[in-house]
Amino acid sequence: MKRKTIIAVMLLGCSSVPVLLSAPAMAATYPTCASAASDPDGDGWGWENGQSCQVAAGSGGGSTTYPTCASAASDPDGDGWGWENGQSCQVVDTTPTPSSGDMYVKDGQLYSATGQRFVARGINLQYGDNPGVAFAAITPIANTGANIVRLQLRKHTTAQELRSALDGIVARNMVAMPMYWESDVTCQSNPQPLQTAVSSLWLGSWKAVMQDAKYRGKILLNIANEWGEDTNSYADFVSTYKVLIKQLRDGGYTMPLVIDAAHCGQYVQSFLGGRGGELLSADAQRNLLFSLHAYHWLWDSSAEIDAAIAQMKGQNLSFLFGEFGDKRFQAPNNVDHYHLLSKSQSESVGWIAWSWKGNGAGEEEVLDMSFDYGSINLSPRGNDIVFGEDGIRQTASPLQ
Repeated sequence: MKRKTIIAVMLLGCSSVPVLLSAPAMAATYPTCASAASDPDGDGWGWENGQSCQVAAGSGGGSTTYPTCASAASDPDGDGWGWENGQSCQVVDTTPTPSSGDMYVKDGQLYSATGQRFVARGINLQYGDNPGVAFAAITPIANTGANIVRLQLRKHTTAQELRSALDGIVARNMVAMPMYWESDVTCQSNPQPLQTAVSSLWLGSWKAVMQDAKYRGKILLNIANEWGEDTNSYADFVSTYKVLIKQLRDGGYTMPLVIDAAHCGQYVQSFLGGRGGELLSADAQRNLLFSLHAYHWLWDSSAEIDAAIAQMKGQNLSFLFGEFGDKRFQAPNNVDHYHLLSKSQSESVGWIAWSWKGNGAGEEEVLDMSFDYGSINLSPRGNDIVFGEDGIRQTASPLQ
C-alpha cells in the first residue's frame, strides 16, 4: 500500500559498552486518528503521534474503501496498491484465468486454458507464400511431436486458407500462432502498413475465423513479423503497439497477443527498461507474450543468449524465441542453436524453429528443416531440432 510508511529513528551516543537492542514487531493494525484533520487528502489515512492512523468512517474524514486504479502502471512494485489523483487506489488483477477459456500469461509464464504451464516447442511454417503446397506440412510437423505452429500469413491469404490451416493444426492438438508477414512490415519501422494490415486483416477479413469459438484456448495472435526499430529510444515502437493492442482488444480478441522485438526481432532491449511492462499495462487483458528472434551478431555467443534470457526473466515477462539461427548460418556471426536449445530447456523458455521449408536457394536454405513439405525428410538442422538432445522429441509436452 502506497504512502503509509512508518519511520522510526533512534540516535545512540557513543559507548564502549555493547548494547543489545531487540526490535519490536510491527503491528498489523493501525490506531484510529483522533482528528479527521490528520487526513488532508481524504484517502482515509492520517499521521498522528509519529505513526499512521486510520480515519474512522463517519468522522468527516476519508472512507476505508478505495477506488480502483485506472492503470496498473500506478503499482510499480506489484503489491496491489497504487497512487492516483492524490490518493491510494487498488489495482484489480485482470489477468485471464483458466475459466476464461483462453490461453494466458501469468508471472512470466504461458498457460493453457486449463491452467497448465505450456512451454512452446514448435516449428514455423511459411504457409502464406504458397498455401496449396505448404498445407501438406501440417501433418508431418505434428508427427515430429511439435506442440505449436507459427503460421505465416500474407496480405493475399484468404479467410478460407486461414481456416483450413487452423483446422489442420488444432485437429492435431497443436497450438496455432498465426503471424502476419509482408516486406513492408518485416524489419521496417513505418507504422502505416502495419496499421492498415491490422484494420483490414486481423480486424477485417480474418476476424471471424480467428475468433471462431472452436479455436479458443488453442490460438495465439502474432500481430506482425519483426516490425519496428529503436527509434526515439523505442518510443515509436511502444506507442504504435499500444494503439494496436487496444484496437485488437476492442475488436473482440481475447487470446494472448504476441509481439516481436524490434530490429528484425533481435533487440531484446525492446522489452527491457520497463517497456514490456508499459505494453502490458496498455492491455486490458494483460495477456501479452513477447517474442525474440536470435540471429546474427547480437546472438552469436552463449553469453548473449544467457544474458537475454536472464534480463527477460528479471522483468517477469512471458516470452519465447519465435525464431533462431544455426551454427551453420551467417558466419562468422553464427548462432549456437545447440546452446540456445539447451539453455531454453533448463530455463523453461519456449521456442519455435524457423522453418519447415521454403527458405529458397543460397545460404538461407540451411534453415530448411525438411527437404519435403509433406514428409519428415529432415535436413541436418531438422535432425537437430527434432531428434537432438534438447529437441522436440526429447522436450515437447502436448497442450493440456
